[in-house]
Amino acid sequence: TSLDAILIVSCSLLCSIAALAFHKQFILQSFDLSFSKLQNSQNSLTQKALSLLMLLIVCTGLKTTGAILILALLIIPAGAARLICDNNKALIATSATIGVISAGIGTLLSAHFAGIPTGACIVLCAFTIFAFMFCIHQIKSGLLRHG
Repeated sequence: TSLDAILIVSCSLLCSIAALAFHKQFILQSFDLSFSKLQNSQNSLTQKALSLLMLLIVCTGLKTTGAILILALLIIPAGAARLICDNNKALIATSATIGVISAGIGTLLSAHFAGIPTGACIVLCAFTIFAFMFCIHQIKSGLLRHG
């Protein structure tokens, strides 16, 4: 419904703004907890904020896609982005882009072909992107090793 769409867009904007605003703290919290504790006296607050954002994402997507599919949507874009990105900012941007592209194409395909569940179609699109990036990564790795 239109109310669901408004809720999803609002939650997405809120999470995106919070992720951009607290990017440095979230990166420290996620990748180097010891250094984060030394640098940040608000470590507990940062951890709670990151958990709250994950909760918002999961709860918003749960109604649309289901528990297993929302977990796949959190993991697959990040895994695909990790194959081609060397730094965290590029990884986050690429992961978000893969998620948006997967959601857009999956939703369009589901609307065009009757009887295909939207959530499953979105995850299959994300997996297709992951498989494509995995193949590119393997080819590039092979070329680098063999000269």
